[in-house]
Amino acid sequence: MKISEITVANVKKALRIDYSHDDERISDEIMPAALARIKTLTNREEADLDNYPELVTAYMCLCNDYYDGTTEREQAAEAICHGVQLNLVV
Repeated sequence: MKISEITVANVKKALRIDYSHDDERISDEIMPAALARIKTLTNREEADLDNYPELVTAYMCLCNDYYDGTTEREQAAEAICHGVQLNLVV
């Protein structure tokens, strides 16, 4: 799976959510926030993220934290992103 292929249903499955009353919050707030954080942590454009399937795990970790209001998985997501970080220092 690629980041661009992740749907609300995928996020809900990963978070073990089986109801629909948070679908709008997931699609409008949580998923965009997780994507923005991945882009920031990797210094990569959104189109480039699909080249790194391991970022799906980081994305799901962040979605879980944002949904729960915690930062329990933030370090794991940062570690994964660090492995594909684009170094902009010259």
